[in-house]
Formats: sequence, structure tokens, C-alpha cells
Amino acid sequence: MAQMSRRIAYVSSRYPVLSEAFIIREVLALQRAGVEVSVFSLKRPHDDLVNRDLEQICGTVYWTPHLASWALLSDNLVTFLRSPVPYLTTALANAWRLRHYPVQALKVLGLFPKMIHYSREIRRQGFRGINGCWANLPTLLASVAKRFFDIPYCMTCRAWDIFVPMNQLDLPQKLSTADVVRANSGAAAQFVKQFCASVEDERKIRCVYNPYDVDSIRRRDNLPTGTPRIVAGGSLVEQKGLTYLLDAAALLETRGVSCRMEIVGEGPLRGALEAQRARLGLEESVEFVGTLPNHVLMEKIALATAFVLPSVHAATGEMDGIPNVLIESLSLGVPVVSTSISGIPELVEDGVTGLLAPPNDAEHLADAIQRLISDPELQRRFGVEGRRRVESMFEMSRNAQELIEIYEAGGLL
Repeated sequence: MAQMSRRIAYVSSRYPVLSEAFIIREVLALQRAGVEVSVFSLKRPHDDLVNRDLEQICGTVYWTPHLASWALLSDNLVTFLRSPVPYLTTALANAWRLRHYPVQALKVLGLFPKMIHYSREIRRQGFRGINGCWANLPTLLASVAKRFFDIPYCMTCRAWDIFVPMNQLDLPQKLSTADVVRANSGAAAQFVKQFCASVEDERKIRCVYNPYDVDSIRRRDNLPTGTPRIVAGGSLVEQKGLTYLLDAAALLETRGVSCRMEIVGEGPLRGALEAQRARLGLEESVEFVGTLPNHVLMEKIALATAFVLPSVHAATGEMDGIPNVLIESLSLGVPVVSTSISGIPELVEDGVTGLLAPPNDAEHLADAIQRLISDPELQRRFGVEGRRRVESMFEMSRNAQELIEIYEAGGLL
């Protein structure tokens, strides 16, 4: 590892957490490039499962309870006494923007003391800049740090943090005060431009894909044999479109197409999805396997005929960006079927690196799955081309260097 001479503070909602392995990998990539990263976590991590990557983390993770530490109370008292009007107006303005979402407004108001404390701690530790790992609360903290302590920051835009209407209310303000804006997909970069108040704000936006250590992943050598196996899911939430996958599985059975499906993950829709499976009579062919450690999930995907993720635009506004599980599947040389929304077509080019179906369309999804599992040559070609696409988009050291360049340009390093 290169000698570390540059430092940056990352702010995340909860870190480390298994469902955000892409942030873990980004931290590792920057550390390997010689940048020391300390992560300030707004909430305590609570994963029981351990990702192999977590064992390699050498960056500091900082966490403190809301109002249970003397450091937090004293930092807020000092800040208030020195700047009472800005302290009160900033706290109230952040909550007021969310007045139509009272629960979230109260949450933001309750988190404000922690934001002040973290801002002072970041300054005490001598960090030149902050990266908000998400465009919502983490970037709000970064904007508070800039407001009170003139610490430059980067706003990172990913998916639900910009697609959900509630999270869009303060995007113009954040875009205006951010020193650099990083989107992790072209779709996210294009989407967030509509909230820019000026051409200068638009010029801040850079697309840098998540760093991914594809060189450490061995592409599988052979196609699996026997009954086709589909792995799907990641989490059991509406935007994953799994209700359409179950409908597609029922259609495949009526067509006489034999395959087994394993749906990975947990979430609020598990009960509804299991009930749907029962109504469709799919208990023998569809299995819910729960949450898996990342290395176990990778082993399961490597043995699959294909990975399927029929992402949709949820009623809440939530939508996938470029799902990490698609990157992982293609890095293994496993072909994928997904949908043509958000940043997915940047990775899965229909007919080149995988197959895309329209979202919310079980029949076309079934067509795509049937086409793929019945054509070994197509599976082989998508596996090769998909791996190449991952290598070209997500190569770890190159993308880490791009991040370093935008941080330097924004004065964060």
C-alpha cells in the first residue's frame, strides 16, 4: 500500500453495513491509492453478517450516541454561544424544508446536534474536506460543516437519495454550496442536473462509477449443467420488482420451461412475496434463502445459469441506480436479465452484455429469461462481454484515481 499523506472524512448514514458494500470498497480503493479515510457514521452499524471486506478495513470509524456524550453536548454549547442565530436558523431551516414530512423533519432536527459535533470533530482531526456518501443526511451534515467551519465538501448522488421526492427538497441548496458533486452513474448525473440553480452548479457534477476490485474476482470457466438455476433479489423491497419475477416464473411453468429460482435477501415484502408464491403454486420451484454474507452470495451466483433483477420505479420514488449485485454477477461471467431503468442500461446493454425487459412487465421478463436459459451460446457470450464491461466501467485503481482528482479539484485533499 502506498504511503498515506492525504486524508478525507467520509460521512455515511450507517457504516460499515453489508448492504452498502460499495462504500466499503470505495474506502479500500482510496486507502490503496494512498488516501487515509475516516468514516463518521450517523447510526451504529448493526449487521450480524460479516463481509470479508470488513476485515480489511484500516480506516477509522467514528460513532457517538445522539445526546449521551459530553463531547457532543460541549461542542453544541460552544457553537451556540459563538453563533446563536446561525445555529438556530440553520437547524430550523433544515427542518422547515421537510415540513410536509413531519417525521423526517423531527429526525433532521434531532440529528442537528450530532451534525455540529461531527463537524467540529472533523475540524479537530485536521481533515481538509468531507465526502457525503449519500445526497440526503450525510451531505446535509457536510453542508453544516461548511456553513459553520468552512470545510469544503463533495455531495455523492446514488439512487434513492436523489430519486425519492422527500430527498429532493434541499438538493438545490446542497448543489449550490457543494464544492464538487459526484454521481455514481450517468443516469444519476443527468437526473440531478434538473435541481441545479445555475450553469456553475451543473459544471460541478462528475460521473465516477464505484470502484470495484474486479481483478480479485475469477470469472467462472464453465457453464452450469442440469436444470437451469436462477438467482435473484438482493433485498425484498418494491423497487427490486420481485412480484413481477414470481409472475414470470408462473408464466414459464405454463410454457413448460423448467427452472429453479432462489431469491436472496430480506425485507418488508417477504410475507407478501411468499403469499404470492403460494397463490401461484411455486413452492417447489422458488425458494427464499434470506440474507447471505457477500462471499456466500458470490459462490451461489457463480453456480447459477443467470442472475435476474427486474428493477422497477417504486411508488415511493425509490429506484435502483446500478445495482451492485449486477456488477458482481457480470464480474463472475454470469449472464444477467434486468430492466431498462435508471443506470442499469449503462452496464447491461441489451443483447450485448445481457438482456433487458421493460419494467413492470412479467411477460417480457419471462421471454428474456426463457431466451437466455435455453441458449448456452448466448450465456457464454454475455458472460464474456459482461465481464469486459465491468472491467471497463468499474476498475478499482482507475476509478479511485478519478475520485482523488475531483476531491483535489474541490479542495478536499
